[in-house]
Amino acid sequence: ALQPIHTERFIAPYLIGLINKLILIDNYIIFRCLAILCLLIINYYLIKILFFSNLSLLKIIISILLINLNPYITRFYIANPLIINDLIFHIGAVLCIFSFLEKKKKYFYAGLIISIIARQSAVAILLSIIFLNIIKKGKSFYNKKDIFFSFIIILFIYLLGYLYSSNTLQDETRYDQY
Repeated sequence: ALQPIHTERFIAPYLIGLINKLILIDNYIIFRCLAILCLLIINYYLIKILFFSNLSLLKIIISILLINLNPYITRFYIANPLIINDLIFHIGAVLCIFSFLEKKKKYFYAGLIISIIARQSAVAILLSIIFLNIIKKGKSFYNKKDIFFSFIIILFIYLLGYLYSSNTLQDETRYDQY
């Protein structure tokens, strides 16, 4: 049986299993293809973010190469595609950063939903927005309504994962695992 600390992140692997049932392709191949797709999406938004910061083309290319040729980032996730939740979290985080630069809240909410589906540590994104609002004295692009709505989204997805994980077989208590 999966431990609750892992089953709370069930959505992405569950959807991959559903894809497997629909198109009858081996799960590992689906994981690997999705890992590569996730890396491409992350690179796409990183390039957009780097262009937004007015870096020269050479600096952007060097930055992207440093990420993609690093053995602990891109190659690691291609070699270990079963860790897809981390990549999905990174997509959400990059979308949230992109939303801040573009001043488009739809990217923020999409990024928040994507990141909280992958990892509960996405709560840090909400904390960052709250901190930004405090520093800017309420004149941030993200207002109190956005913070409240973000909290509701995080709470809903967290409770969904918690309820799912509560229905799995457990050898020890959640407290012991955490």
